Amino acid sequence: MRSVILGILILFNGINTNAQEQFSVLLEPYSIPGIPGLQSFSAAQYDGKWVLVGGRTEGLHLRQPFSSFSSVNNNTSIYVVDPVSRQVWSSSVLTFPASVSEQLQSTNMSFWSDADKFYIAGGYGFSSTLGNHKTYPYLTVIDLAGLIQNIQQGISPVNHIRQIEDTLFAITGGQMGKIGDMFILAGGQKFNGRYNPNNGPSFTQEYSNQIRKFKILDNGTNIQVVFREVSTDVIQLHRRDYNMAPQVFPDRRHGYTMFSGVFQQNANLPFLNSVDLDTISYQPNYNFNQYLNHYHSAKLSVYDSLANQMHTIFFGGMAQYYYDAGGALVQDNEVPFVTTIGKVTRLPNGQMQENKIGDMPGLMGSGAEFIINKQVPHYRHEVFKLNEILSDTTNIGYLVGGITSTAPNIFFVNTGSQSAASNLVYKVILVKSSPVPAFLLDFNVTGTVKGNKLNWKTTIEQSVESYQIEHSFDGRNFQLIGAMTPSGNTGSMNEYSYLHENPGYGVHYYRLKIIDTDGAYSYSHVVRVVFNLNGQEIKIYPNPSTDYIHVDLPRNITGSLRVTIRQVNGALVYDYTKQFNGQTFFMNTGNLKPAVYEIKLFVKKEYFQGVFVKN
Repeated sequence: MRSVILGILILFNGINTNAQEQFSVLLEPYSIPGIPGLQSFSAAQYDGKWVLVGGRTEGLHLRQPFSSFSSVNNNTSIYVVDPVSRQVWSSSVLTFPASVSEQLQSTNMSFWSDADKFYIAGGYGFSSTLGNHKTYPYLTVIDLAGLIQNIQQGISPVNHIRQIEDTLFAITGGQMGKIGDMFILAGGQKFNGRYNPNNGPSFTQEYSNQIRKFKILDNGTNIQVVFREVSTDVIQLHRRDYNMAPQVFPDRRHGYTMFSGVFQQNANLPFLNSVDLDTISYQPNYNFNQYLNHYHSAKLSVYDSLANQMHTIFFGGMAQYYYDAGGALVQDNEVPFVTTIGKVTRLPNGQMQENKIGDMPGLMGSGAEFIINKQVPHYRHEVFKLNEILSDTTNIGYLVGGITSTAPNIFFVNTGSQSAASNLVYKVILVKSSPVPAFLLDFNVTGTVKGNKLNWKTTIEQSVESYQIEHSFDGRNFQLIGAMTPSGNTGSMNEYSYLHENPGYGVHYYRLKIIDTDGAYSYSHVVRVVFNLNGQEIKIYPNPSTDYIHVDLPRNITGSLRVTIRQVNGALVYDYTKQFNGQTFFMNTGNLKPAVYEIKLFVKKEYFQGVFVKN
C-alpha cells in the first residue's frame, strides 16, 4: 500500500549531524476491516493484540447542551484487534455492573498498560444511575490475557475486570504514566453535569491543578492504593486535554513532559510552555514555547543515547498556530484542526527546539492514539531506543482513530456532519540513515509551470562528493534523475536548486542521496508534491477515503462537467460527463481498490485537479 506521509528527518541548525543518528518516519495506510471509528478512547496491548475501550463514536462534540456528549455516541463495546491477521472481536459492556459499564463507556480517561494489566482512571460521560453527566471516581484494572481470550471466544470478559472507587481518580482529560512502581496521574479536571460552551449553570468544573503519584498493591483479587503524594500548582498544572510524552532527560533520568494543553488561567488559549516531571518533582520550562500540536493527539518518543538527544513527534490534532502554504507561521486563536506533524527535540544542554516536519493526510489526529510495537527496543515507559534499532526500516507501531474534520474551524457551525470519529489506521515506519556529511538545513519541493523545483540549503559540507537527486511515483521505489556538485565549505550557507521538467501529472516524491568522498552515502528525508501544471487545486475530503469523497471547487461552476479519475500510474478508472451547477459534489469511491488516485474536472476551457487516497 502506498505511503501518504513521508519525510521526517531529524536535523538541527548548528548541530553536527555526524554526532547523531538520523531517521525518517513514514505513515502508511493500513486497512483493518471491522475496526470501529473511535476518538478519545483508551488503548492497551498484550501478546501483540490491542484492546480498545471507551471513547466516542462521533466527531467533535456538539455545542448545544442538550445534545453534547450524548450517550448515543458512547462506545459501548470493548474491542480486541489483531493487527497482523487484521481480525477484530468485540464484547458489549452494557451487561456489566453499572459502575463498570458506565465508566468503560466514558471519554478522555487516563490509562496505562503494564505487562498484562490495563489501568483506566476516571473519564467523563452520561451516568444513567445519576441521570446526568459526571467524571467517574474509579480505577478499573483489566486482566488483559483473560479478557482477550474470553472476547475471542464470545464469552463475557466481566470476570477479568475489577474496580475500586477513590476520589484520587476522579479525573478526565488528564494523562497517566508509570516510572518503576510509581504511577503518575497528571493534570485534567473533574467535570460534572452537561457541557455548555457559554459556561451556563448546567455543570461544575474543577481543574485538579495537580500531579498525583501513587503505588498499587494487587494480589489478583484486591486492589489497594498504598502510597499517595500530590504536587499542586494552580498556574502551571492547570492543564487538560494535553500531551504527556515519556522522556529521557539530559542527565539520563526517566520521566515525562507535559506539552501544552488548555486553558491558561487568564486566557482561553493553550499553554505554550511545557512541564517536566518524574517520581520526585516537577519543573516548568519557561525557556521554550511549543507553537504546534496543542491538544491531545497521537505522539511518540525516540531517544538517541549516543548524542543524548530526545525527540518527541506529534501527529496532527489542534493548535493555536500553524504554517501556511508560504511557510509563514499563522496564529488562529480559535485553535483549529491542523495537519501539522511537529517535532520537539531536547538537546544535551536541555535546550528545546520545535520544527514542523510534515503534514498529516488531512485534518486529523485529535484524540488519536499511537500504539507501540513492543517488539522494537524501548524503555519501559515506551521511549524508543534509537541506537538499538538495527534495521534500515522498522514498523514501530500504529496510529489509530481520532477525529477527522472537513475544515479547520468547525466549532461554531458544528451540526455533527463536519467531522467524524476515524476508523483509519496508519502503520508508522521508522527509516534509519547514515550520518549525513553536511549540515542539511532545508530541503523542499514546489510545483511550477515548467516542472517540480527542488531547493535545499547546507552549510559546513564535510567531504561531500555529490548530491544525487532521486525521484519516485510511490515513495518507495526511487530512480536517479540528476546530480549536483557541492559548493564546499564556503564559510556561509550554500543553496541549491534543481528543476525536474515535465514530470507528469500526479503525486511525486523526491530525496537527496548525499555521497561522501570515501563512497559512503546517506539519504535526506523524502518530500512530496502534486504536479498539476495549469490545473487549479480542488479540496477533497475525507482524504484518505473509504466509501465516498466530497469535492470542493474553488468557485461555483455551471455547465457540462467531465470527471476523470486515474491511478498515479496513468490507468484510467473513471470517465463521465454530467451537467453541473454548484461548487461541491459527492462521489462514491467504494468500488475503487486501495491506491492513490488523481481526479480531474474539465469545464469549458479550464480544468481542476486533486489527489486522494482510497483505503
